[in-house]
Amino acid sequence: MLGFEEIRERLTGKAGPIVVVALFITGIVVLYLTYRHWWAGSSAEQRANAPVFIDCITGKAFYCNVHAGETLPVRSPFTGRRTGYPGTFAWWSANGTPLKKPDIVLLNEYLGKPGPTFDPRTNRLVLPAGLPPTPGQKPPPTKAQYDAYMAKWRTEQN
Repeated sequence: MLGFEEIRERLTGKAGPIVVVALFITGIVVLYLTYRHWWAGSSAEQRANAPVFIDCITGKAFYCNVHAGETLPVRSPFTGRRTGYPGTFAWWSANGTPLKKPDIVLLNEYLGKPGPTFDPRTNRLVLPAGLPPTPGQKPPPTKAQYDAYMAKWRTEQN
């Protein structure tokens, strides 16, 4: 075990300042990682407490901290009014391939509109769960495919 005098001699030598700086940086990194782990919460927890919303007037997406007793719509930072509704992730491109970053879409049910919601950018059916696609999963239909299927189904029902 090194005594106090031996440690002081080693720190005053050529390598001393390097050791002190390395220990200081290591301490800062440990403090940061400890803070992130114990007090900042996980990214999943943060996403659950601050889900994505869409302003029904501006169409812009935002994250909002949800508290117990919160009601819809939530206050939007864009209008300053309660015009924010939960956004749903739309994971499919117009050509039927998965997107790396999903579009955020406001479902028709929040606007009081009948029928399913289609992503305005890609024209594909938006699945309400908003889950990312799994390998081998087929894309949801386009509006034209959906309308053709529903027209055929209606004629078969009559």
